[in-house]
Amino acid sequence: MAATLTVALEQGRWDVAALCLALGVVEAAAALPPDSLEALLALLQQGDDGRGRAARAD
Repeated sequence: MAATLTVALEQGRWDVAALCLALGVVEAAAALPPDSLEALLALLQQGDDGRGRAARAD
């Protein structure tokens, strides 16, 4: 998968790069113990300001 990500980045295929990164996150999350996964999801839901989902900077 690393080679696919490298080629996607070199060619500016941001859609493919994003899919590779998302797949990596899914694979890493699948390897976590259930308690760790729940804590990770809670942390991601908090966002940067600690008040819920992070506002998107456009």
